This record gives sequence, structure tokens and C-alpha cells, in this order.
Amino acid sequence: MHGVRYAVALGFILGLGACGKSQNEEPDVDIIDVSDPGRVTIHRLNRVEYDNTVRDLLGTELRPAVDFPNDDHGHGFDNIADVLALSPLQIELYDRASTILVDDLFRDAPSQMLQLETMGLTVGSAYHGSKWALWEENNLVLDVPVSEAGAYRITIRAESVSEDSEVATLGVLTGGASTSLELSTSAVEYIVNTTAEGESLSIELSLENPSLGVSISPRRAVIDFIEVEGPLSDETPNLKLDQYLTCELDYINYQDCAREVVEAFATKAWRRPITVEELDNLTEIVDLARDEGDRPRTGVKLAMRATLNSPHFLFRVELDEDPTSQDPHFLNGYELASRLSYFLWSSMPDDTLIELAASGELNKDEVLETQVLRMLSDPRAQALTDNFAGQWLYTRAVPSVEPDPNVFAIFNDELAWAMKTETELYFQYFLSENLPIDQLLTSKFSFLNERLAQHYGIEGVEGSEFRKVDLTGSDRVGLLTQGSLLTVTSYPARTSPVQRGKWVLHQLMCDEPPPPPPGVEGIEEGVDSDASLRERLEQHRATPVCASCHETMDQIGFALENFDAVGQWRTMDGRWEVDATGIFPDGSTFDGAAEMVEIIAPQKDLKHCVAEHMMVYALGRGLKDYDEPHLDHLVDDYINRGSGFQNLITSIVQSPSFKMRRGETSTEEAAQ
Repeated sequence: MHGVRYAVALGFILGLGACGKSQNEEPDVDIIDVSDPGRVTIHRLNRVEYDNTVRDLLGTELRPAVDFPNDDHGHGFDNIADVLALSPLQIELYDRASTILVDDLFRDAPSQMLQLETMGLTVGSAYHGSKWALWEENNLVLDVPVSEAGAYRITIRAESVSEDSEVATLGVLTGGASTSLELSTSAVEYIVNTTAEGESLSIELSLENPSLGVSISPRRAVIDFIEVEGPLSDETPNLKLDQYLTCELDYINYQDCAREVVEAFATKAWRRPITVEELDNLTEIVDLARDEGDRPRTGVKLAMRATLNSPHFLFRVELDEDPTSQDPHFLNGYELASRLSYFLWSSMPDDTLIELAASGELNKDEVLETQVLRMLSDPRAQALTDNFAGQWLYTRAVPSVEPDPNVFAIFNDELAWAMKTETELYFQYFLSENLPIDQLLTSKFSFLNERLAQHYGIEGVEGSEFRKVDLTGSDRVGLLTQGSLLTVTSYPARTSPVQRGKWVLHQLMCDEPPPPPPGVEGIEEGVDSDASLRERLEQHRATPVCASCHETMDQIGFALENFDAVGQWRTMDGRWEVDATGIFPDGSTFDGAAEMVEIIAPQKDLKHCVAEHMMVYALGRGLKDYDEPHLDHLVDDYINRGSGFQNLITSIVQSPSFKMRRGETSTEEAAQ
């Protein structure tokens, strides 16, 4: 291949100008006040979304995004559109990934197209234009260099040109075996399997039934091309390929099949029907490859690479008919399908969502509710645990924590994995069972294996399998006493009531205190002291400038002091007895985590804050003042439904902020 590569190097040749019909027709549904549903900046797929999308699109086990630059975070998550920039390096890596992914889809062996014009002339054979003809008893011998010994596939496109009733028979001698090909009177591809013993493969071609004694030969074997593929592997074919390659890519009459294959692939990859103009642009790549001597299959692979390099694949595209209009409008069905699938699966919509989008049914609230329940029962919903809960509950941070081995020699990778798994299974259980969110803090059960149960001092749990364990009678209660959270909010050598209290305020109450003012220092580390940690913190917050921030934060942290920096229960901190009592500004008192969570859990602030975090994640943007009415409404709505995560998710996807958008204000444009 010669000049075809330019067509893929920057797949952005297929820009955002043509995205088909708007399909922003108002669906026949009743909605609440839609004064301002807000808007989401064009949303690049983050690394997790990219890998999940190519997994579902191509059936691949490859994870090319591991080589991409890390995604920036905003508002606590790595799927925030405003911070997902695009660099020249990423464009280069996308192009490289597209090559690897398409090759994995086809799983073609390395190939080389033999240049017919370089073959030596022999009597009774000649090269004419782009074809080679054999008409006498002479053989054409080719020595093809190969990378290694092994199985190879030879593809010969040839035809019989005959002026009598007998068609030409082409003999192929290679790998010590001979094959006779009775040629068709039209160009057909013939495949011969062979074996190379060393670093070259010998191929000998002959016309087996020449017309001898005739001055002008009436019978010839005419060869279009010869391709050698190999070494062939025993790798299992990618079954996804059959979903796209549903017709025969004939070397001559390939156009209809190429359009069919490219349209099916691009429609799936771009998560919407493609336009005729877009299809023409993509199939031009196939034509260009064919014109330069490549087979149509190669051209289709190039068109697929261009599809994967297009912004229609790399971004979740949502368009406004009037980009400056402040009038709210519904997302079209395909845009809504993508919002829903990337919220719950961190991946592309499946066929069911696309069909509902095409029918116009997806915007209906009852349909959305049904789809939420269906999608949450799908294994792909694990993404909600990995990506939403993993960042909201900090379980993603567990593998990177490094407690001081001189203080906590018991901590190792096995224990870290067990802690992370406990919290993930705990969240999944609340999600699947639709339990009230306040019980996250007050439940008396968790999911343990033997290693973690021993760490917690809980008997009767044996084996490496995790199971639901009743914690009645133990000092553990709910989320806040789980090892993962206690460890990631501690310092390497000691607990941090401040960090633990700050985590609860920010992640569960949405009331994070401001950062300390300049010049204010924390308590001194690594020195002997005549005061306990609590006493030193109380001295620290005795300073008026520190008191307001620490008043609630420290009290929450003190309630968790019976758990050390790796989550083990304790009653002594060194030579000091642990004091886990506290008092909130409203006068509520408590002693220990169990009493403290009974005060926090019933508060509506908890349910409101969880809804806020999940809404940020679902929309992929931070919330603004104009979102407050929608947030308040959906909080009341999901509480009335039962206060579970399924109720919350349903209320979010039915809200105007999720189903609608508007154009960009001049203020927002200036802020970009």
C-alpha cells in the first residue's frame, strides 16, 4: 500500500459538521419545570470508557487505553467533560490503537502482496499492464522471503482466457505439494495453504494445459495478483467480525459489500445512524486502497480505522440546532441512549437502547425506568461500582495506600484487595437490593473472607470466598467502619481524625470545610508528646481561626478513633486510652461510631448529598445554581420512591437535567 495511510492518520477528516437529522423533536411526555436544564461540553471518552466501548464494539480483550495519558479529575470524578482535554499525543495514540484494534478484529496474519512487474520474464509468459499471463510449458518460479517457518496462505487471483472450449488449468507447486486450479473465465481468488521450512517460501506456477504448436495461443492463465499471508496462528477468530462482515468483498465488484460493512460498523461505533455523506467519505477510503493495488478487505480495515479515529467515536456528541439558543430542548434518542449507557455501563449503548432511540420511545419516563432496571441487572453495570463508587467511596485509592511497614507489618496486598472487595460488594448489594441509602451507615452486615474477618477479629469465617456476614455483636457498623475507608483516610503511621471527618463531610454531607488559611500549621509529626492525638488536635482547634472548620469535622473523626490506621479495632492509642466521644454543634452527643452514625444517617442532607454526587457523575459536569431546583425535585422524588440507589438512578435519568440541554450562553463561552 502506498498513499492510503493518510486517510487514517488523522481520522478527524470525518468532522462534526454532518451528524444526520437533528431528531430533537419534542417527545410526547409531561415534564416538570425546565427553566434551565444546563448543557454538557462535548464529552471525550475517558480511558475506562474507551476500553469498555472497544470491548463491546469489537469483542476484544485488549485494553489499549492503558497507554493513554491519565485523565484529569473534576468534581471528584474522571468523567467530567470540561477537564477531558485532547492532546496531540492522544491523537497519535488513538491512531495506533485503531490499528491494533482493527487487526485484532480481523486477526489477519502478516501479508505481502507480490509485485508482478518485478517477476522475471520467461518464454511463454509476459507482464501486461497490471496482470501476468502464462500460455506455454514454461514455469514461473518465485522465492518469497518470510519471517519464520510455519503455515502460510497463498491467495492467487486469476482467470482463464481461452478461445476454445477448454479452460486454463494453473499448477501451483509449493511446500513440496502440488495443486491444480481449474480457472474460471472470470477473475476469482484461489487459496493454497502451504508450509515454509525456513526463511523463504518457493512458489512455482505453470500452465498445465498449454496449446502447443499453435503460433497464437488460444489459452492463457492470467494472474491479477499473488498475496502471501503468514505465519498463520491457531488463534480463535473474533466472532464480532461476523456481525459486520456479512457479505463477500469481491476484488472487482466490492462496492456494495464495502458500503454495507462500513455502514454497519460506523453506525455501531458512532452510536447513531450515519448519513449518506459520511458513508461516502468512508467508502472513498476503500476505493483509494483498491486503486492503489490493495484488496478491498484492506480498504475496509482502513475505513474502520478512520471510524475509530473520528470525533464521532472518540466523543459523545450532542448538538444544538441553534448553539446560542437558551431554549431547552430534548436530547434526541441516540444522544439520550449514550448518556444512559455511559452513566450505568461506562460503555456504548446496546441494540435494545438503539432500537428504542430509533423508535422515539426512549424519552418516555416509564421506558427509562424499565431500561434502568434491565441495565442494572447486566454484568456491564459493574462499571457503576468500579467508576462511580470507586471514586465516591475512594476504593480506587486502596491499592496505592502504603501504611508504614514498621508500624503495620500486618498490612499487605492481599489485605488491601480484601478491603477494596468488601466495600465494592457492599455497594453492589445496596444497589441490587435497592436498600435505603441511610442504611449504608447503620447496617450490621458486611462482606468478608477469612483474611479480612481475622483482621477485624470476627470468628467463624473460613476460606477465601467472600460472603455476607452478620456483624451483630461486633463493633463494626456500616460503611464508615470498613477497612478500605479507614485506611485511605489515615496517615502511614497513624490515624487522622481530620481526614476522616473531612471525608464524611464532603462525600456524605456535601459540606466540606474550606482549606486552612495561609500560615496555619497542622500538628507536628514524628515527635514524642506528653499529649494524646486528640488532646493535640483540641489544642490546634483552640485557635479561633481554626475552630470553625474543625468544630464538626474533628468530632466525626474522633468517633472513629477506635479503629487504627489500617482499620483494626483498638481501645488504646499507644499509652493513651481512646476517647471516641463527641458533640455536634446542635448539642447532639455520641460515644463511638455506632452512636455517631445514628445521628447522621436520618438526615436529609445525606440523601441529598449522595444524589448530588451521583448526578454529577451521571451528567459528566459540575452542578450550577440552575440545577438546584431539579436536584431538589429528584431528591424528594427518589425518597418518596423508597430512598434506594435504583430509585435515585431512575429519578436522575427522568430529570430534565439528564433528558434535555440548551445552547451555550455568552458567559459560559467566555469562561471556556
